[in-house]
Amino acid sequence: MHRRLTALATAACIGLAALLGAPPAAAEPPGISQPELGFYSVPYSSTLWWVRKVAGGTSLGPATFAEWGSQGYPTPRPVPSLYQRAPWSSTIIGVPQFPGWRFSTETVALTYEGWGAVGYPSPEVTWRPVGTIFRKYVNSPVIYAVLRATMEEHALTYPEWVASGTPSPMVFGTAPGTTFYQWPTSAEIFMELDGAVQKLSYPQWASYGYPTPVRQAGGFYKLTWDPSIAYIEDDGGSVLTWDDWVAEAFPTPVQVPVLPGDTYCYDAALNVVSYLGLTVDTDLDPAVAVQRLGVPLESIPVCAAG
Repeated sequence: MHRRLTALATAACIGLAALLGAPPAAAEPPGISQPELGFYSVPYSSTLWWVRKVAGGTSLGPATFAEWGSQGYPTPRPVPSLYQRAPWSSTIIGVPQFPGWRFSTETVALTYEGWGAVGYPSPEVTWRPVGTIFRKYVNSPVIYAVLRATMEEHALTYPEWVASGTPSPMVFGTAPGTTFYQWPTSAEIFMELDGAVQKLSYPQWASYGYPTPVRQAGGFYKLTWDPSIAYIEDDGGSVLTWDDWVAEAFPTPVQVPVLPGDTYCYDAALNVVSYLGLTVDTDLDPAVAVQRLGVPLESIPVCAAG
């Protein structure tokens, strides 16, 4: 029908990597009284973890080289790990088991070499590997599972969401690829995501933060005296089918007596006004033409001979 701009305005949304990046040092879990202090390592990662006392308790987190040096470069203690994999991912996640920490949130994505370094263990296949985060966008019903270790994401089907324990997702802003736009023929604002168009009510537009819509080049028109709707842009136009109009989310057309590009003339020999248009080609009785076109008969150009 018409050439839709595919990148009208990408709605601003919170960066997932920023929110779900490397976690800060974990606080001491409730009920764990004596976490074992020191530095720890695993064969499949170069990360050095440090369990240390801090104000208010004990913390666990990756150590920098300088922090390790500040303690005299003690030999890190090796720790065992759990190995897990989500059904939708080939990535094996290693979960170091630190002494005294019942619920570790530290995770590492194993490389093939790292997997080999620990003897190619078979991972537990679970819908909720440690570190999995569930999120959705405010303008989409899709819930995603995200592995913190790799930032891999998977759009869950309903059965998969149920298998994951029906988790309540974190809600982000508008989904990447969301566009907001407006036709010059109406004040209506539309939102498009993945090819689906929605006409927004004012409360809906407000709920997305009043994004500024991009103004389209074309528009929708109809004659005041004919029900057909046309899409018209600078290089032409087309008549909309019902399915076209539905796909565009029912944009309200501007009503005019003559569509842009339509022509008409008075045929004196036949005593009719010949109307040649995008949606209508017809001969009108002069009196009817004057009424519909809104111009006096004497102002209507005479048709060329032949």
